[in-house]
Amino acid sequence: MFPDDHSKLFTVAEVSKACDISRTSLIRLEESGFLRPHYIDPDTGYRYYDVKNVVEIGRYKRFHTIGLTRREITDIFHGSIDRKKFLEEQLKKLYELQTFVDDFGLVNGKHDFCSSLLVLPPRICYCEDFIPSSYREAMIQAYQIYEKVISEGYRVMSEEPPFAISEDWSALTKAS
Repeated sequence: MFPDDHSKLFTVAEVSKACDISRTSLIRLEESGFLRPHYIDPDTGYRYYDVKNVVEIGRYKRFHTIGLTRREITDIFHGSIDRKKFLEEQLKKLYELQTFVDDFGLVNGKHDFCSSLLVLPPRICYCEDFIPSSYREAMIQAYQIYEKVISEGYRVMSEEPPFAISEDWSALTKAS
């Protein structure tokens, strides 16, 4: 029934829960050209997603969180923007926002206004100890961790990419 490519596939419901995104939003991401399910069953029309799709959704949510439109995000994803001009525009917005925050904090006599940015909501973290021999192996392991987390029914932290804490980073500097 599924394509034979060794990828674990997830239903719309599993991906919706893991990414904290509605079914409707998943369909809109498909319609905008940003997301394409890994597999669509020709008999039922059911959509199935793989871990790469979950990573793409996380990337979308990160871009959306900073105020980019669906169209801008899709254009970035497909490389159909002038990257230099876009970066200049974003740096200008960042400068304007930082100026506003600084001014607002000073006008309101609140000198510790940045400290509120350090408050994080409680999270359950999944940790796994491994030592990759290459960057490629590290990425494969990261995707496998995503699969485990989704399979267990947890939400992924789509605002941030997976990361590792290691005492030996030299393994990641070797070419794959």
